[in-house]
Amino acid sequence: MSYEKITCPLNKAHRVLDRRMPYHLIKCKKKYRDEDLETCPFNAKHVFLKPGLRSHLETCPDKADFEAKMAYDNQKKPSGFLGLPVYEDKVIRCEENWDDQILPATQAREDKQFPTRQDPGFVSRCTTNSETEKIPQEEGQRTSTKSKLKKSIQSLSAVFASGLSMVGTRRGCPGYAKEDEGSEDSLEDCHKQLKKIEKKLRQIQLLEDKEQEGHTLNTEEVAKVGMKAKLTQQKENLQEKMYSD
Repeated sequence: MSYEKITCPLNKAHRVLDRRMPYHLIKCKKKYRDEDLETCPFNAKHVFLKPGLRSHLETCPDKADFEAKMAYDNQKKPSGFLGLPVYEDKVIRCEENWDDQILPATQAREDKQFPTRQDPGFVSRCTTNSETEKIPQEEGQRTSTKSKLKKSIQSLSAVFASGLSMVGTRRGCPGYAKEDEGSEDSLEDCHKQLKKIEKKLRQIQLLEDKEQEGHTLNTEEVAKVGMKAKLTQQKENLQEKMYSD
């Protein structure tokens, strides 16, 4: 396929392939903002300045094809009956009737023995010694799933509570362990425990924000959120002890 070069209507020094002319006009028009371009109605590739469009319309080579097509579309269409012919249905009568020669179908013996109904919570399974054993399915699985979930929540709560129970049990904190008299490390230990509690409270706050945004918390995260009240109480006790000293 060969492409011809055409002259840009904005700058006569620009010679561009006809297939690249629309892209060239977009860039070239930025330099000539005051110029008005018009497109030929007979061929979209013909783009001219507004004053020169009228002279081009009189000599456009595609004008003849466009006028011929318009004349063909506007000419009178041939008229006539365009419907389909009607055919009469002819019935050919015959003395023979093949439908009467069809033999009656033989009736098969019906087996009226129905399988015995089993319990909904059990299913039969053949073992290696050709014996049938019944295995609980739905109710047993539900009970085992609930018990496992309950045990996992209790274990996580116990682990998290055991870690919290150690907070404040070191030296210098009454109510949790015996105080070492005259020890300088007691106040430092309280500071460390207070930082740990504040860190866990910040984590719980993040989990609460996550839940408010619509996310679902797992069992471990739910157990952590449930320890917020206990941590807050321990924090207040530590602060009261530190400030009283």
